[in-house]
Amino acid sequence: MHADVATTYHNIGSVNCELGNFTASLESYQKALDMRHAAYGSHAVNAEIAVSYSSISVVYSKIGEYSKALAHSKKALNMYLDIYGCDGIHEKLAISHSNVGNAYRNMAEYREALAHHQKSLDITLAIYGRNAVHIEIAVAYNNLAQLYCDYIGDYNKALEHYELSLEMRLAIFGNETMHPKIAAIYSNIGTVYRHKSEYNKSLEYLLTSLDMRLAIYGKDTNHPDISMSYNNIALVYQRIGKYRKALDYFQKSLKMALDIYGCDALHSDVATTYNNIGSLYESLGEYEKAIEFFTKSLSLEVAINGGNEVHANTATSYNNIGNVYESMSDYKNALKYSKKSLEIKLALYGDNAKHADIASSYNNLGCTNNAIGNYKSALDYHTKCLNMRLAIYGSDAKNFDIAVSYNNIGFVYNTQGRYIEALEYYSKFIDIALAVYGQDALHQDVAVGYSNIGDVHRNMGNYSKALEYLQNSLNMKLAVYGIDAVNADIATTYNNVALTYHKLAHYSSSLKAYRKALEMYKAAYGERANHSNIANSYSNIGDVYADLGEYTTSLHYHNLSLDMIKVIHGDKPNHVVLFYNFYKIGRLYHNAGQYNQSQHYFKMALIQRAESKTANLAFYRRVLITLSHTLIKLSKYKQAKSFLLLALKHTPIDHCKDTRASIYYFLGQCCLHLQQYTKCWKYLYSALCYYDSLPSSNLKTKSLAQVHLYVSYLLLHLGHVSQSLEHSHSALELMNVILADKENATHEDAKLHTEVVCVTEGLYSALSLPAAV
Repeated sequence: MHADVATTYHNIGSVNCELGNFTASLESYQKALDMRHAAYGSHAVNAEIAVSYSSISVVYSKIGEYSKALAHSKKALNMYLDIYGCDGIHEKLAISHSNVGNAYRNMAEYREALAHHQKSLDITLAIYGRNAVHIEIAVAYNNLAQLYCDYIGDYNKALEHYELSLEMRLAIFGNETMHPKIAAIYSNIGTVYRHKSEYNKSLEYLLTSLDMRLAIYGKDTNHPDISMSYNNIALVYQRIGKYRKALDYFQKSLKMALDIYGCDALHSDVATTYNNIGSLYESLGEYEKAIEFFTKSLSLEVAINGGNEVHANTATSYNNIGNVYESMSDYKNALKYSKKSLEIKLALYGDNAKHADIASSYNNLGCTNNAIGNYKSALDYHTKCLNMRLAIYGSDAKNFDIAVSYNNIGFVYNTQGRYIEALEYYSKFIDIALAVYGQDALHQDVAVGYSNIGDVHRNMGNYSKALEYLQNSLNMKLAVYGIDAVNADIATTYNNVALTYHKLAHYSSSLKAYRKALEMYKAAYGERANHSNIANSYSNIGDVYADLGEYTTSLHYHNLSLDMIKVIHGDKPNHVVLFYNFYKIGRLYHNAGQYNQSQHYFKMALIQRAESKTANLAFYRRVLITLSHTLIKLSKYKQAKSFLLLALKHTPIDHCKDTRASIYYFLGQCCLHLQQYTKCWKYLYSALCYYDSLPSSNLKTKSLAQVHLYVSYLLLHLGHVSQSLEHSHSALELMNVILADKENATHEDAKLHTEVVCVTEGLYSALSLPAAV
């Protein structure tokens, strides 16, 4: 076997690798390796054999077989260590440490990856000198920066190392020189600033990189670097909500990639662009188009890997399709695709592996289960995800992925009504986000944290505190995106502010904020766009008009919402979304006192829920409870009681204590009217116990007052007037506390207070006692 023939096979392997023909590349590299083993001996320590191992590891990395990539890169490193010594100073050692670092990075063993990349930098500095200006030192800084940015999430260190690399490249090539390596660093720095939410700086660097690449390759030239620049600029425009501009740049990137590689070419750059366009259409609410592009990306990735689905990029495509189905409230398909993604990742990395991609799948499954109302499963998946991320990054690591896990666990607790636990986890999220981005950072992720804490306080009835956090969130988003920015993220915060004003019965402020959200959503998605956020805005405005007693106007907005939802989902009725909307219309008729119409829509909602089989369990309970309330108004106490018992059956004993309390309260009302006094007392007593166990809030205080009032009615029916007075007096004391909090007291609170006063005065009179109200 002649060494020159082995070299030729090796070179053919290198060309095929560059062309993306990875199977042919592996075949040629393996032939070269076999020849070298035959020439030098199967156990020989030889630099050419080490080169073969190193090259094979690169191909395995590209096709997603990371464990094989790691094994071959380690063989190359160990051989170089035998050749040059453990303390050797040689460029082959530096390159080999870098390759091993990349392999560990792909296996999500980031501390090992960091150690090898640092070793590579140290050897490179020892070779050329610590004050030397050399391209290999610049490359080593770049590799460390990429690890910090894309995997560890330490953006300040990433920026520091990229700037060192840039400084060195400018010194090597000249400050005025147009060079691809300088353009690449400008692009990388722009990406870091995107992660830091410093979008103006991000665009500045990315546009500088694009201008340089156009100058280098020519304005009319199709080149992968130019295509990538268009792609990166599009990602920034997508983040700031300029979706149409983002789409223009993505389409430029795609057209150029197809021109370069061919319309039928199998290339990862084309697959990546399809994936990004899919993500943009998902943001625009154009879900069918999103699925179309994600499916194109998936098909291309599978074809690139020779029909083999076990690849990280394929798993990502399945995951993305699952996310779109979740946005469409098609939870059955969402779970199907998310589980397929997890299955591929476990096959790729191993059932017992701790990998960031596996953690990400657990996270997505947790979110979908939470949306369905399977809170136990949601918490199990989110806890698995959190534990895996802590194992990957370190228990004391300030990593944003860990923060996201805390946030999502907090979200489940908030949905369950476990508000103290929700606040604890949301606070952990903010602490890490501030550590990642800086204590004084203006960042959209920090703004999201403030908004989430505001949501919890609103759910607890602490409306003034909720508004404080939501306003902080809004101010931060306006600072991030710009005071005149049109952005769906800002619109969502206006929506949350409006919801809080609505709870306070500040209807004019609520309508103003809801309309601001609607106006911004339309500007972001298009004036004539059909989007679920626009549909929700119509529905929310309808809710306010219902509380104002303007039921015709309210129904108009709810019908606008329903019509848009039907357009969004086309010929395939989305039972989950219809379930929510029928519930809202039912509640509208309930508030209008049109209880027959109300019960009709509530029952329509239950039919849609039965069809979907995956509608949110918490929302299902809410429909059952509100339908029961409607039936109580219609004096259909037996029917109401049966629906309440069904709701109770679907309410966990350990959690959702506020929901169980509410059910017991309404059951108490039914039993009182059915003259089932023993059961009435049992249910009302249970309601008191559950409400009493909840954290302090205005909502708890008001609920306790309502139950005490009904206990007072029960005792009055039984002829226990003095005991009845005790409970009505307890209700009065609680309502006095509510009304004393003028910032949070509502018109409904005042009405309840008046009712309690009348009952209490009547009882004093019945007992011939002087009124002490």
